[in-house]
Amino acid sequence: MFFLYLTIGLSNVMLLLASLWNLKYHFDFSIPSRNLRYFLLFLLGIEVISKLLIYVFHAEKMEFLFSIFVAGELLFLINFTNSIVSKKNRISVFYIGLLLFSIGSALIHTFFQEVSWVIWIKPISNIIIVFELGRCLLFALKSGFKGTNPGLFNVLFALLFYYFVSTILFLVLHQLSTIGIEKAAFLWSINNLLSISLYAVCLYYFYSFRKSTWKFMS
Repeated sequence: MFFLYLTIGLSNVMLLLASLWNLKYHFDFSIPSRNLRYFLLFLLGIEVISKLLIYVFHAEKMEFLFSIFVAGELLFLINFTNSIVSKKNRISVFYIGLLLFSIGSALIHTFFQEVSWVIWIKPISNIIIVFELGRCLLFALKSGFKGTNPGLFNVLFALLFYYFVSTILFLVLHQLSTIGIEKAAFLWSINNLLSISLYAVCLYYFYSFRKSTWKFMS
């Protein structure tokens, strides 16, 4: 369990650094870079709120916050991919509809009656995210985007790898309902290590992007 808490702490620290690194130069970055930061800031906000609810207000139920997290995560990532691959308005409308459906389901589950299938919102959202990131990577390979912006391409690959493995881990844990606490903690530690790697790639991207900008201006 110590290793699990260690990876959670490291993941939170890396998220904080990746979200705030060179924030004062935010509007000097490209639109996709800014949208990536909005996504990271949203994740950071969710982490801060969840910690406050748990350790300050001693909240017992957080299903609604989790649903907001899943819906917002999808929305911000789709906004990020749309800033790289254009002409996807119809698909975007579908995702916005799915976002509103997720929030509505969370409201019903929290305040009216339990919705048994609400636990599947997260893996469904992850599958959609994997599909979208895959589209972006294919676009990057075909259009030469990888050569002109290798840092952002690495971020796309890290995002795709993280959400793909995270979806598999969720499905494995759901199927192994009798798995011990220690084994479950080990699997979630793997997920945390992946998130640490993802935030490290994002942090390096913001660092190297600004560094290369200074070299270009000097």
